[in-house]
Amino acid sequence: MARALTLAEQIIPITTQYDFIIIDPPPTLGILMVISLVAAHEVYIPMPLHFLAMEGLAEMMQVIYRLNAGFNPELHLAGIIPTFFNKNTRTAREISNEIKNNFGKPILLSGIRNNIKLAESPAFKQTIFEYAPKSIGAQDYKNLITTINQGV
Repeated sequence: MARALTLAEQIIPITTQYDFIIIDPPPTLGILMVISLVAAHEVYIPMPLHFLAMEGLAEMMQVIYRLNAGFNPELHLAGIIPTFFNKNTRTAREISNEIKNNFGKPILLSGIRNNIKLAESPAFKQTIFEYAPKSIGAQDYKNLITTINQGV
């Protein structure tokens, strides 16, 4: 666990220079995820609205709970960000409702819908705001940023 504490120790001196610091670990429950969670205060979990993703969310919540009880008492779930979804599908509605029922409505943030422009922009080495600033994907990210900033 010494490696996990090292990242947290490296971040402490610069925290006053920024409104927030984003750590984006890989989406696996490996050592890089644990190191990131030990250094973090808030967790935003991007999650596709699929039934199998609910299992991953449950595992992630167990890790957050264990770290909160031991190494990082400040760690808490700040939001779940639905990704790659179509709000008109029954599955998306059912999973959204399940998340709201289990975690409360404020935890489920505005999401990032399926949008071809989001898939295309990396091929052109551009952000969605450069590639297609008026697209649904760009608008979804702007809405998400606004929502998160209101909570800071």
